[in-house]
Amino acid sequence: MAQPAIRYRNPGNLMPGSDAKGQSYWSQHGFSGMSPEGFAQFDTKQGGMDALRQQLRIDRGRNPTLGEFLNKYVGLGADPQGTANAKINVPRTLGVGLDTPLQQIDEDALLRAMVISEGGQDSLQTYEPFMQPEPTPAPAPVAPSRGLRTPLSPG
Repeated sequence: MAQPAIRYRNPGNLMPGSDAKGQSYWSQHGFSGMSPEGFAQFDTKQGGMDALRQQLRIDRGRNPTLGEFLNKYVGLGADPQGTANAKINVPRTLGVGLDTPLQQIDEDALLRAMVISEGGQDSLQTYEPFMQPEPTPAPAPVAPSRGLRTPLSPG
């Protein structure tokens, strides 16, 4: 049987705690319920990836260090061995220390590192097509000037 990250289309192994919380957090990403183990389930792989990206943005906005983030994300109390493994593997993947502020870590690199941490290479191969960075919006066009293009010379 496939691992939870693949089986539930949830590359970050997100766990909302309840169906109601999952709906409030990720309904726009196709949250479809919780697995028996408590993992969020998504309708599509893209939806699961978008939910993970959203969660990482929220966590980055809180400005923890990488180590603080991993304690919360993996769950130091709930999964001490998983947290210990993540604290070795994620910094190695990113090339940074645990004391690095999360906001200083590239968002797409963090996304990739968490997919690998939560599901390994199988998960990376499954979700890599959905990891494309979101396009940067084009700058707003500048309205043309309604005035004279060149000043009048004194006459």
